[in-house]
Amino acid sequence: MTFRQITLTIIALLAGLQAYGQLPLPAIPTELTKPADRADYLAAHFYDNMNWEDPSMTADENLMQDWANFLSVLPHCSTAARDSIITATIHSIPAGLVPTYADLADGYLFATDSELCDETTYLKVLAALSSHPSIDPAYRSALESRYNYLAKCAPGTVATDITVETLDGDNTTMLSDLKGSATNILIVFYDPDCDDCHETLYTLSTDTRWTSLQQSGKLLVVKAMITDELDSLYPILNVPSLYLLSGDTLTVMSRNTSLDELHLLQ
Repeated sequence: MTFRQITLTIIALLAGLQAYGQLPLPAIPTELTKPADRADYLAAHFYDNMNWEDPSMTADENLMQDWANFLSVLPHCSTAARDSIITATIHSIPAGLVPTYADLADGYLFATDSELCDETTYLKVLAALSSHPSIDPAYRSALESRYNYLAKCAPGTVATDITVETLDGDNTTMLSDLKGSATNILIVFYDPDCDDCHETLYTLSTDTRWTSLQQSGKLLVVKAMITDELDSLYPILNVPSLYLLSGDTLTVMSRNTSLDELHLLQ
């Protein structure tokens, strides 16, 4: 994307937020000309004009719209500034509204049917929520437990070494031994009593869209039966659960996704 296109995107974004958001947005200093700098400023000062004592501004529908607007700015921010902006913004929220924002984070960032779904950002928000300086200790503990569970084998981290089976189930091997064996590695976590699991494994074994990828070396498919021990290492949020790894580094690229959502491989 060219500089002009990025600038126009930011301008359109700002116009849209002013039109549809309930929160008055800050005026961006004219000396900030780079799109990322302008986005950084907007995100960092997004809630400057928020009056948490005003019931009209904290009405559910307004909180939802403003939160969606804030999240829509983050992808335009610089990587260096994004984490601190998220933490500072979350910590500015009154403690009594932290559960509300935790629910909003679940709905906007973690729900796979949300257009703003982004698990990496979700984990950063969850970490910021759990470190909020004024929340109830019991609620903090619950948030920390959720974060610690979901942070395991999260996108961007190297997958934990486990024993996996070949797709036909004839052989087992350590995941680490498969490093470099294909462009991508797909782990299917399955339950033997799950019909959807069997259907997914059958599709991967027989459908030419997937067998051709395996034959060309672009994809290696392995499977692992779900156990409590595995669930403690790899969060299993649906069954079957698919984890896509980079074959070169075994870094988790996406997880708890469906075959349909892996269309970019094809």
